Amino acid sequence: IDEDDKRNAHAAAFLLCQPSVNESFSIVLMDSWLGETPVLVNGKCDVTRDHCIRSGGGLYFNDYFEFEELINFLLAEKDTYSKMALSGAAYVREQYSWDAVLARFEKALEGFGL
Repeated sequence: IDEDDKRNAHAAAFLLCQPSVNESFSIVLMDSWLGETPVLVNGKCDVTRDHCIRSGGGLYFNDYFEFEELINFLLAEKDTYSKMALSGAAYVREQYSWDAVLARFEKALEGFGL
């Protein structure tokens, strides 16, 4: 689908579920957060779980029962849901803007004396 349709889909969703245990970054999480949509990820995937913890934009589950309880929690706790949506968007903008990424590259290169 085109970029506008993708952005609209993320923004219209209640949440995004990324159940994979093999993610190395997960652009789909970042896209969802930019659409102010919280995420649920597999707790066994260190990368996506860490992004959820650092961002405050998502939660993680380890089995079906936790998944179900988290869905019910997010449906019931509108304020928490809204805070997660805004936190995820802020995280992506702060950590993955061009300026933020380039600054980290420059710091890494300086560490190598370049």
